[in-house]
Amino acid sequence: DEQLGKLSFVSALFPEATLVFGESSVETFAVPVSGGVVVHAWSEQEPYMSWRTSSQQVISVSAGEVMGVYHGNGDERLVQVRRDDGLTCLYGNLAEAFVQPGDQVHAGTCLGLLMPDADCVFELRDDGRSIDPGSFFAR
Repeated sequence: DEQLGKLSFVSALFPEATLVFGESSVETFAVPVSGGVVVHAWSEQEPYMSWRTSSQQVISVSAGEVMGVYHGNGDERLVQVRRDDGLTCLYGNLAEAFVQPGDQVHAGTCLGLLMPDADCVFELRDDGRSIDPGSFFAR
């Protein structure tokens, strides 16, 4: 049906629109920290999300391959995971990383521990371009 084709096109561009029209096929992620509260929402000027939590463990939001573990500012570690669909997840403010490049991870795999008193920072990229991960997180 022609109308269904239009709806599929709209849901690909605006996943939240399917909340009005029906089921969404958009995969949802678990939050990368348990008990986290969003303290920074994604914007084009600051393209990341962050959560404040009392938990130190940072988990992978989905399956993929660890592409890198990098040094950030000071003692910070960053972990980069590439999903099978090509999206890249970046996790920041880690004091310690439990993974290394080439590791295969699953949703829920502990990637490392947060730095003391630091927020968990997450960025989602598509072909190197930051995209808003908000619609991917379960509500």
